[in-house]
Amino acid sequence: MAWSSARLPAGKPPLEQRGFVGCARHFIECVQNQTVPETAGEQALLAQRIVEKLWRDAISEVIHCNN
Repeated sequence: MAWSSARLPAGKPPLEQRGFVGCARHFIECVQNQTVPETAGEQALLAQRIVEKLWRDAISEVIHCNN
């Protein structure tokens, strides 16, 4: 599986290695300081939609190949 923690180097938790901790920290700091995040919510939403479509397409291809 692509998100398996077995493929990550040891030393840091997987969420930190993948950048989630830093993103959450940045967002919280922006809220606390009333500043604009480096990445707009619209950009993050678009990126999430693209990733989800890639996953759906990949899963569909695997199912199609197995039948």
